[in-house]
Amino acid sequence: MTTRETKTTSESRLFAVSRRAYEVARARASALRGILIGASLGALSACCHPWSALMFLPGAIVVIALAEWRGRDWSAGVRVGTGAGLALWLVPLGCLRPCCAVLPVSATSCVVVGVGLGLFLGGIAPRGERGRLRSTAATVLGGFLTASFRCVSLAPLEVVALVAGVVAGAGVFLAVKWVVDRTCGRR
Repeated sequence: MTTRETKTTSESRLFAVSRRAYEVARARASALRGILIGASLGALSACCHPWSALMFLPGAIVVIALAEWRGRDWSAGVRVGTGAGLALWLVPLGCLRPCCAVLPVSATSCVVVGVGLGLFLGGIAPRGERGRLRSTAATVLGGFLTASFRCVSLAPLEVVALVAGVVAGAGVFLAVKWVVDRTCGRR
């Protein structure tokens, strides 16, 4: 082996070791952020709602940690969405769950609230480095994670209606934003 080959091999080994250390540190920091944000949501939920809301806690921690680990558009979007999802905590539960739950249209109000939340989340989503779609998806995900702690007392159909409304609202916002950007010549 020549001196140059030895140097190249040791450089590649050093690069691999440093890359691994970097990725381990990123994963550790992301897990810590996920635990901190998730534990904060869990504590808030335990103070304000039934303990059954904590069943969402492990999933929320994992999703937040993965988004933080992915970085860029995902972490920024989930942070904004988690903060904005707290807005749903301000909506009285009476608006989400109508008094007349016997009627089959009880999920209608959940769709309406979901569309409003989706429009709101789509509007405040940060503009990502790779476009608006990823950051908006992450914002909607973070907002729904936060809202899921609030909506645990709703019936499954109403939760599905809320999710459908949030996705529809964010989708409408993205479509309108795309049309406006194309007509104004912005990319």
